[in-house]
Amino acid sequence: MIRQRSWKTYIGVALIIIALTIIKYRHSVSTTFFAHAFAPPKTVLLVGLDDSGKRADAIICAYFTGDTPRLLIIPRDTVTENGRKLNGRWQEGAANFKSRVESILGHKIDHYFVVPFKKFPRFLTEAFPSGLSVPVPYRLHYTDHHGGFSYDIPAGRQVLHTKDLMALLRDRYSDPKKRGEAARVANWKRFAISAREELSKPSQLPHLLALANTAQHLFVTDMGTKKVLSLMHALASTSDLSVSYLPAISYYKNHTWLTKINSDAAQSQAHLALIGITIPPGTSIWVLNGTSNAGLAFDVNKELENRFGIPSSAGNTYSTAHTLVEYSKPELYDLASEVAKDLHVPFTQMQEVYIPTTKTFVSARADIIRVALGRDFNDSFLPSNESNQNGDTKQE
Repeated sequence: MIRQRSWKTYIGVALIIIALTIIKYRHSVSTTFFAHAFAPPKTVLLVGLDDSGKRADAIICAYFTGDTPRLLIIPRDTVTENGRKLNGRWQEGAANFKSRVESILGHKIDHYFVVPFKKFPRFLTEAFPSGLSVPVPYRLHYTDHHGGFSYDIPAGRQVLHTKDLMALLRDRYSDPKKRGEAARVANWKRFAISAREELSKPSQLPHLLALANTAQHLFVTDMGTKKVLSLMHALASTSDLSVSYLPAISYYKNHTWLTKINSDAAQSQAHLALIGITIPPGTSIWVLNGTSNAGLAFDVNKELENRFGIPSSAGNTYSTAHTLVEYSKPELYDLASEVAKDLHVPFTQMQEVYIPTTKTFVSARADIIRVALGRDFNDSFLPSNESNQNGDTKQE
C-alpha cells in the first residue's frame, strides 16, 4: 500500500513536477537533474480487479522507457499451469501475480498499481467531473436482468460521464464483429488516449495533485507518493500513447475459452518497449514479395505484425535479388533497425515509395516501413507451422 503522507508532501512534490512541466522547454539542460529525480518508473504492472476483487479483469504492462509511453495488454484468459486462467491467479497475491506476468513478458517489472473496479467510478468522477469526450465506434447496448443494470450509448464522439465510461470499459457484447475480449481492449485504448488528451491540457496540471490523493485512498500499489505523481504526470504530459494487444490464440476446452500467448512474439514486443523503441501512432509495415515463392509476403507480414505489434500488409513487387528494409522518416530509424536485425538484412531511409499494385507513389512523409523480399531472403525467420493440439482456434 502507499504509505500515508501529509498534504505538505503531496503539495511539495506536485509543485516541483508542475514547475518542471512549465519551464522544461526554456531550461531543458538545467532541469535534467530534477527530471531524473522525479522520473516515473520504467515499468508498471496495471491491474484492474473485477467486482469480486478476486480476479484480474484487466492486465496491462506500462513502459516509460522512450519518448512515447507504451501499454502492452495481456489477455486475462491466458492459460497457466493446470489449465487455470491468469486472471484467477490474482488470489495468490500481488507479488506472485507480478512474477507470473514477468515470466510471460521475459523481464522484471518495477512496480504494480491495482485498481478495484468497484472503486473506479469514484476516481472517474473526480478525474472527469464534466465527463470525457470519447469516440464511440458503434452503438453500445446491453441489459443485465440479473445484475439489474443496462446501458445504451449511441455511436460517434460522445461526452461520457462515470456510468457510461464504466459501460465503455466493460462492454464486449455490442461489437458487430463479435470480437469479444478484443473489442473491449480496443475500447480501453480509446479511453486511454481520450483520458491522456484531457489530462494533458495545461489547466489540468494542478488537478493531478487531487487525483494522486484520491488514488492513494482507493488503489493498491507498492509505489511511494513521488512515483505515483510522476506516473500520472508522465501519462498526462505525453503527446502520444502506444497500445498493443499481445498476440495470442484463443481455443475452446472443457466448456470455456482459454488463450495461449505467442510467447516469442510477446517477449519480442516487450523487449522493444523495454529498450524504448518509439512506435508513432499510425505506423504500418508493408511487406512486398519480390520472389517466386507465393505467399511469402503474407507469412512474413503476419510474423512481423506479431513481433512488433504494428499493423502490417502484404503485396507483390518486381523481382529483386536482395532483401531490403526501408523507413520513411528519421523517427522510424530505431524501429527499422530492429526489423532489419530480425530479418538479418540491411536497411536505409527512402525518399518515395512506388506501389506496383496501384501504380502510384506514396509520399515518404507517411509513417511507413517497407520490406522488399528478395531472392536472398532466408525464411528461417519464420516460425515452424505447428498444429494446434487444443481444439478449434480463433485468431485474436
